[in-house]
Amino acid sequence: MNMYTLRVSLLAQDKELFDQGSIPKEITWFEKALLEAATQVKNSNSIPVNEKNEPKYSLKISVKPDSNNVMAGVVSKANKFHGHDAGFEEYDIDNYPPLIWIWDRVEQVLLVEKKANVFRTPNAVCKCFEKLANNIILAEIGLRVELKPVLDDAKCDFWSEYDNFEFVEKIEFELIPPNLFGETEQSMKDALNDITEQTNANHIKTTFENVSGKLKLSSKGWVNNAVRWIKKGGGDWKMWGRKVANSPVTDVSSYKSAKITFINGQLSEADLQGYDSTELAHLISHYQNEYTYKDNTDDD
Repeated sequence: MNMYTLRVSLLAQDKELFDQGSIPKEITWFEKALLEAATQVKNSNSIPVNEKNEPKYSLKISVKPDSNNVMAGVVSKANKFHGHDAGFEEYDIDNYPPLIWIWDRVEQVLLVEKKANVFRTPNAVCKCFEKLANNIILAEIGLRVELKPVLDDAKCDFWSEYDNFEFVEKIEFELIPPNLFGETEQSMKDALNDITEQTNANHIKTTFENVSGKLKLSSKGWVNNAVRWIKKGGGDWKMWGRKVANSPVTDVSSYKSAKITFINGQLSEADLQGYDSTELAHLISHYQNEYTYKDNTDDD
């Protein structure tokens, strides 16, 4: 079973809410928001709806969160099904193909079954869960959830793509400050926290540009830390350049390199109903090393 691998961050509308201790720095707010979304899935005031005022997304919790740090369920997006009845009258109904999702609290990772007929891209899955989770639970305490794919270097390595261009004109980095992002590159964490402290920004976009195509970046220092940060689900990058002198400007981005975690076998909604949190935690323990935010070069 192929699963999109998405890192979850909680962003404060006002960073002082964290600094003053009025909001606990706990990723469990995301879990509470999903529980609320599942409870209110038929309430059009809480869940994004389509033109017929019917839920566009559907969410079910099969394994509730507890001390085992996991959670799981089923999610779907409404797909139009067009047909004819016995009297040859046309009709349209919404079809909700079920997708399995598993939440790993320790890694702040959401694994979501990959089915292109439901969600064409990992970013579409991110938007689904953002719309579901950014409900009254988070709004009342001034938080917002954001999801980004963990990246797979085997699909699209930043430095390989950089070397593929003979002339690099522009590179953009968009970074999420690390308020709930776990332990990772300390220099990047400190730099982003300093910027957030001074500006109250919860997104930071940096652009490097040379219109002559002579942009030069080093694989050391701040840029490399930014690349590593994004790889772990902390933002996005995009690059523009020319392969040769007279070729048109093309671009490449981190969007095409979302990591897929392969789980042996198939899980269905019925299978999930038979799992408890202990069994689910044991299952995902076999795959955590594939998407962990830790690596041998992290600064603790």
